[in-house]
Amino acid sequence: MIMRLPCPTPSSSTRNVMIKNRFRKTAASLVMLTLPITAQAQTAAACVTRTEAQNLVQFVLPDTITGIRDKCASTLSPTAFLTRSGGILAERYKPGAAQAWPKAKPVALRVAGDAASLLSAVPDPALKTLAGNFVSASVARELPVEKCGTIDRVMEAVAPLPPANMAMLIVTLMELQSKPTQVAAPTKTGGLTICSIAPTPAAISTGSK
Repeated sequence: MIMRLPCPTPSSSTRNVMIKNRFRKTAASLVMLTLPITAQAQTAAACVTRTEAQNLVQFVLPDTITGIRDKCASTLSPTAFLTRSGGILAERYKPGAAQAWPKAKPVALRVAGDAASLLSAVPDPALKTLAGNFVSASVARELPVEKCGTIDRVMEAVAPLPPANMAMLIVTLMELQSKPTQVAAPTKTGGLTICSIAPTPAAISTGSK
């Protein structure tokens, strides 16, 4: 007679660790979408605001998604979300990217560092094409193919989000991943530095009670 032992039920602390690990993996996968931005911003001296970061992320979303789909094409199955719907998702985000461009352009030039003066003289259509090519090349260079499966599943889960909400989610996760060490210190996320807002004296007083 074979005795079957009951499967141990995870303790509350173990479940919390499992949930945190899943969140970290999900957050890391979405933050991978910012690789083109952080690669471009390696030499940026000034931080950008949260709103500026969201405009920049929203602008690069279509080219980033296309770059990820192309990079992962040889790894993902024919039934994977990005294989089936990556192009459709990128097309759906293009109007949002065009809407974000006027506000994203000065931010992109600022984080371009020494190349800003040269790029500022480039006409908008050519600059957009140049930015798209840069994004795709950055994804191809920086994205580890072993992450393709996880990113594909995360992208399928968040695909219904409008472009502005997707950008907001990614920037928020970038900030959470950064773990700033000072209250008013800028948040470093890869090469992109998001300016943190120092709390008001009233907020500090309230928080200390």
